[in-house]
Amino acid sequence: MLEAPARRQVFGVDPGTWWMLFVLWLLYAVSFLERYIVTMLVDPIKGDLGLSDLQMGLILGPAFAVTYALATLPFGWAADRFSRRAVIVMGVTIWSLSTMGAGISRSFTGLFATRVGVGIGEAALTPSAYALISDSFPQKRLTLAFAIFQTAVKVGSALAFVVGGALLVWATAHGQFAVGGLVLAPWQVVMVLAGLPSFLLVFLLFTFRVPKRLAIKDPSAPQEALLPFLRERKRLMSLIVLGFTFISVCPSALTLWVPTFISRNYGWTPMQYGTALGVISLLAGVTVVVKGALVDWLFARGMRDAHLRFYCWLLAGTFPLAISAFFMPDARLFLAMYAVLQIVVVPFTFYVNAVLSIIVPQHLRGRIFAGLLLSYSFVGGAIGPVVVGFLTDNVFGYEAAVGRSLAVTLGVCMPAAFICLWASLGELRRIVAATDDPETSRKSELT
Repeated sequence: MLEAPARRQVFGVDPGTWWMLFVLWLLYAVSFLERYIVTMLVDPIKGDLGLSDLQMGLILGPAFAVTYALATLPFGWAADRFSRRAVIVMGVTIWSLSTMGAGISRSFTGLFATRVGVGIGEAALTPSAYALISDSFPQKRLTLAFAIFQTAVKVGSALAFVVGGALLVWATAHGQFAVGGLVLAPWQVVMVLAGLPSFLLVFLLFTFRVPKRLAIKDPSAPQEALLPFLRERKRLMSLIVLGFTFISVCPSALTLWVPTFISRNYGWTPMQYGTALGVISLLAGVTVVVKGALVDWLFARGMRDAHLRFYCWLLAGTFPLAISAFFMPDARLFLAMYAVLQIVVVPFTFYVNAVLSIIVPQHLRGRIFAGLLLSYSFVGGAIGPVVVGFLTDNVFGYEAAVGRSLAVTLGVCMPAAFICLWASLGELRRIVAATDDPETSRKSELT
C-alpha cells in the first residue's frame, strides 16, 4: 500500500496554520486601527464638543479599557466552550458598528457609549485568537507565532496614525458633510470610514480549519481544574500578572497621548506626526518578529526562562530613555528616542502569551488569557490614559505638561514591572523544565 505523501510544511508548521495566523493578524490589525484612530482626533473633538483633557482621558481610557477588560472574562469562557470562529465573528460586528456610531455622536455621553461598544467587540477577538494560536503551533514556534500576531498592533497603530491623519486632512479640506439628514464634522467622517474595513474582512474567518481540542470526558472538569491550577502556581502567576499589568500602563499612555504631546509641544500637524508615528510603528513591528525568533532560539538552547529574561534585559536598557525623551527640545530627537521605546516597551504580550501556552493546560487557556487581559487591560488601558490626563490637569496645571505626565508614568511603571518579572525567573525555569514534553505532543490535530 502506498503511503500518503507528507504534507508540505513551512518552518515546521502546516501552511494552513500560517494562513489562520494571517487572518487573525489581519483582524487584529484592523481592530487597532479602529481602536486608536480616535487619538488623532483629540483636539478636533475637544474643540467641536467642548470637552476637557480629563473627559478625553475617560473616553480614550476607561470607556474602552474597562469594558474590554470585563468582557474578556465571558468571552474567555466562551472560547473554551463554543466555536471560537463564531465568537470572533460576533465581536467584529459589534466593534465595527460601534466605531461608525462614534461618527454620529454629538456629546461626551455618546462618544463614551460607542467606545464601550468597541471594547465589547474587541474583547471577543483576543482570547479566542490566543487560544487558536496556542493550540495550533508547536512549542518551538510559539514565540515567533505570537510575535507575528503582535505585529498587528504596530501595523494597526501605524494605519491609525497615517490613515487617520490623511483622512482628517482630506475631510477638513472638504468641510462639513451632509449624510442622510445628518451634518458631520470632519472628525466624525473619519470615524465612520474607519469602521468599514472589518465588515469585509470578517468573511476570511471561514477560509481555514480550526484545531481540534483535546477531549474532556467530564464537562465540568475545566471549571473544577482552574482554581487548583491557580493555587498551585499562585506565586508565579501573580508575579507575571503584576509585572505585565505595570508595563501595560506604558504602551497605553504612550499610544494614546504621544500624538497630543507632539502637537502641543512641537506644533506639528496631524499629517506630519501621523506619518512619523506610522513609520515608527511599522519599524517596531519588524523587530517584534526578530525578537520572537531570537527568544525561540534562546529557549531551544536551554534558556527555559528566555521569554521573560529577555524582556527584563530590554526594560533595564531603555529605562533612561523613558525619563529623558519627553524633555527633548527638538521633535526629531524625541521621535528617535520614542522609536526605541516603541520597539522595547509597547510590544509585550507575545512574551507572556508564549509562557502561558507552555505552562497552562489547553482546556484552561481561554480563561487564563482572558484573566490576564482583564488585569492589564483594566489597569493599563483604563488607568494609564486617565493618570496622564489627571497629572496634566491637576498636578502640573497646563496642557503642554503632558510630556511630564508621561515621563512620571513610565518612570514608575517600568521599574515596578522589571522587579516583578525578574523575581519570577527562578520559579519559571523550574516549572518549564518540569513540563517539557516531546514536541509531537504539542502539535494539535486539525479537523
